[in-house]
Formats: sequence, structure tokens, C-alpha cells
Amino acid sequence: MAKRGVTEERRARDLAKDGWGALMTLAMLAGCSVEPTSEDLAEHEATAAPTLAPAPAFSPTLTAPAECRGLTLRATRLALRIVVAFDRSGSMGSAGKWDAATAGLSTFLEAQQAGVSASLAFFPQAPKTCGGDFVTPAVPMTALPSSSFRAEFAKTKFLPGTPMRPALEGALQYARTVRANVGTEPARVVVALVTDGAPSTGTCANNTVDAVANVAKQAVADSGIVTFAVGMDGAQQESLDTIAAAGGSGAALMIDATHGAVQLAQAFEGIRRRFSCEVALPPPPAGGSAVRPDQVNIILDNVTLSYSADCAEPQGWRYDDPTKPTRIALCQDACGRASGSEGVEVKLGCPTVTAPR
Repeated sequence: MAKRGVTEERRARDLAKDGWGALMTLAMLAGCSVEPTSEDLAEHEATAAPTLAPAPAFSPTLTAPAECRGLTLRATRLALRIVVAFDRSGSMGSAGKWDAATAGLSTFLEAQQAGVSASLAFFPQAPKTCGGDFVTPAVPMTALPSSSFRAEFAKTKFLPGTPMRPALEGALQYARTVRANVGTEPARVVVALVTDGAPSTGTCANNTVDAVANVAKQAVADSGIVTFAVGMDGAQQESLDTIAAAGGSGAALMIDATHGAVQLAQAFEGIRRRFSCEVALPPPPAGGSAVRPDQVNIILDNVTLSYSADCAEPQGWRYDDPTKPTRIALCQDACGRASGSEGVEVKLGCPTVTAPR
């Protein structure tokens, strides 16, 4: 019996190539009856420590830990509703601006746009006055693609004056109504102000750039509705930048006279893309506790993306509001990947993978 034990000891030693693993194997093969000898210990101490593979460098796309199962849900991309306030002042009829602007916008509105709807209102509503109905659009919120907008452009007449403040107030009032009636489908509502000029101070009281900017700023604060400023040839970029910044869209989208139609279509496509990679933060499952923002992960093509509050990591994602999040936005490169992906998933209940700072 002892001879058999020695034979199995040697076999195990050959298989395990020495070390503490060999000693453990010896014990198991011998029925736990063999103790390591002083010769074994000396042999182990003389053996060089094994070389370990280097730890992997941090990757912004770490796979979620296997031991954390969590709850994985298919993400719902937010639908987009664009409220367009379109300048039809007399200057828009000069230098081919109207034809370029309406052709470019019609190109966007008549293209296949899954999950995108738009409405169209004009300003001014009457000559040289701030009066009129700026809330009711000429084309109500309509799913795209649609040819209704081109038909409305064709019959529109130019009027003098640029009552920008009441026009934006009316557009935002309509946008709030749209937002309140989206139903169960998650949707993002934005306003696009298209103009070739500045607010005309002689048209009505309190019709200044600062007044328009304050209207846009208030809408972001109370409703989360972003205002984009699109400037045709002749518009003052500094003024429109002020309005765009106050409205939460950053800077104005400026269109030149030479490539007006193409650039305007591209400007609206840029607006669409900006919000095409937003998904709603899922509600907690029935009977479950509230969703913890630090236990949310985003999965794209079976890879967990890293959280990056300022999108310094372009393959990451961020919250709309880190303190009270309601939406998740993919950062630039992740958004590009998602456009060709079958879908995005949200995993709840596991510690959030965060990009290094």
C-alpha cells in the first residue's frame, strides 16, 4: 500500500510540475494520507515563482461582472418631436433664401425618419405687429415623412417685421402641449427657430435678443425643452448664438447663401441625430424598489459601456441630469455604433462601470 502511494505521488508530481498545487494533488491522490516531506518543501522553495500575465488595462467597454445578474431590459429610444418656427419676413424672400430654406427643410421632412414628427408655424402673423396666433401651427405635429409642409410653403406670403419673441413664446407653448400629450411613448420635444434676421424692436415691445433668450432659457428650466436657432444668410450669428446657448442647444446653426438647401437639411439632420441616441431610464419593475443611478449599466452589442458624465469617453454614456436622471444619452462614438446596432439594453441592479477620470 505504501509502495502504491509513492508511485501515485510521483505521478502526481510529474503532472502538476511541482509547487503547492502538486502538494495538494498528492494529498488528494493518496487519500489525504500523505504529508509533504522536508524534501518536497525544499523542492518547492527552490522552484521560481510562476510568471503571471499582466493585469488588463482599463477599457471603456468592460463586460459586466458575470456574478452580478441584475435585470436587463431592452432600451426604448426616445421619439423626437420638432416644433418649427419659420421666419417669413420680407427679407426671407430675397437672394433666393426662401427657395433654399424651404427646399432644404422639405428634403428633411420628406425623408424616412423613424420616430420623428414635426410641426410648422410661421412668423410674423400680420404686418409689422406682434399680434396674431403664434401657438396654432400651419401644419400640426405630423409623423415624418410628409409632403404637407412643402404644400404649405408654396402658399405662404411674406410679411414685414420679425416678432421673434412672441413667435418663440407661441412655439414653446405648443411644444409644452405636445410634450404633455405624448402618452406612454417616451418622446423628446424641441423647438427649431429658423430666421434670417434679428428681433425687430419697432415691431412690438420687449422684442430684443435678450428677451428672446430669456424665453428660451425659461423653457429649458421648467420643461426641459431645448431651442435651436438656425440662421439663414443675413442673420446675426452673435445674436442667434445667445439664443441657442440660453435654449440649451449650444451655438446657432448658420446657413450660407451658396449651399443653403443642403446645409439646412444637414442642420435638421444634426438635430435628429443629437437626440436619436437618447433612451428613457426604465421605471423600476413592478413591486421593485426605485432605480439607483449608481446601479445602471448600458449594454451595446453585448458589451457594457462605461459611464462618462461629460462624455470625455466617446464610447460611453451619460445621464441628462446626474442628480435626478430621467434619460440616458450615448456619447458620440457609442451613438455612431448604436445606429447600426439591433438595439441598446439597460441593466439594473449592478454597480455602474465608470470611465477613469
